[in-house]
Amino acid sequence: MFGWFRGSKRKNEVDMNQVRKERIAKDLEAFQKAVEVKLQEILNAPCDLNIAPAPGSINEEDRYTFTHPRRGLAVIINNEKFGYVKNLGDRNGSSADAHYLFNMFKLLGFQVLHATNLTAQKMLVLLKTVAKNFDHQNSDCFACSILSHGDQIFSKKDVDTCQRKDILYGVDGETLPTELITEIFDDQHCQALIGKPRLFFFQACRGDTLDEGVDITVLHPRLSDTRKLESTEESSSVDPPDFGTKNEDDMEARAERHVPSEFYLNQVVIDPAPLYKDCLVMYATPPGYYAWRRGTGAWFIQSLCDVLTSDPVRFGKIDLQKALVHVSRNVAYNYESNMPENKKFHAKKESPVLYSMLVKDIYFNVTRGEAMNI
Repeated sequence: MFGWFRGSKRKNEVDMNQVRKERIAKDLEAFQKAVEVKLQEILNAPCDLNIAPAPGSINEEDRYTFTHPRRGLAVIINNEKFGYVKNLGDRNGSSADAHYLFNMFKLLGFQVLHATNLTAQKMLVLLKTVAKNFDHQNSDCFACSILSHGDQIFSKKDVDTCQRKDILYGVDGETLPTELITEIFDDQHCQALIGKPRLFFFQACRGDTLDEGVDITVLHPRLSDTRKLESTEESSSVDPPDFGTKNEDDMEARAERHVPSEFYLNQVVIDPAPLYKDCLVMYATPPGYYAWRRGTGAWFIQSLCDVLTSDPVRFGKIDLQKALVHVSRNVAYNYESNMPENKKFHAKKESPVLYSMLVKDIYFNVTRGEAMNI
């Protein structure tokens, strides 16, 4: 009798798992169809790009061709509400980042697809659908920005080495490696983008190390002719009083993390960048470090939007990679955590990291785009 009861219980568990899998599969199928509909709406929307003359001093062979009918699609994934996922709290302020990114991409001429609070599987479905269904052939480039919790994992390669990877969380607590995200749009998987730039911006932690910063002495400060790219009063380096309780990037939620064991700590760590030709990836922070965020938005994203919406960038006076150096400089020099009540997290810094295999310069010289939400 008791054996029959145990067997019946196991059968019920199997049946419940099967029902759950079928429900998830149907949900993903419906989500994919919704993405396809939104992409079609974007493709059907007018795309009137106002192209400003490029500076005459720029050699055409040294820059990517940005004369296609479309600037391209920019995807924004904003994971802010993590519900009851263990050790992953809500990311307060992330909606402000998504709003600024939305406007930034539009000003740069992109058509924008904005998605909020996606599971890991839905993130994957959305990106694969975009790679397959959007008109990349008639686009200048592609851009993607993901705002979420993140971390690092280590895997053993051989006796003496292990490999480090960055991961991003869906709102269900499941993860995707960033290399998989960028791979979806490489030459093999998205041939319509061959020879065109693919730009990725990730706002997420990459570990739990804190950047102490270093003291420097500036003897002769100077302003360059691109001073408009410097931070304004709206990008204050002073954090609000409640920064330590709700505006940091969930630093208290790191009890169970994907950190290397003592075995891995004694090995050589291989940390390959998720890059390929014509690809650019920018992270909010170096490998292994926290990424900081306030209730008004993340340091990195706020600085990125300030710089890329400035006139020198929008009207093709400065190339993208030089502009992104200004982003890193602004975050590194002008932001610092202000948590005197918590010495561990007080007076800490952040420095965004840029990985690039672009083979030419990128000049934005347009001002319009269309946007869609899902």
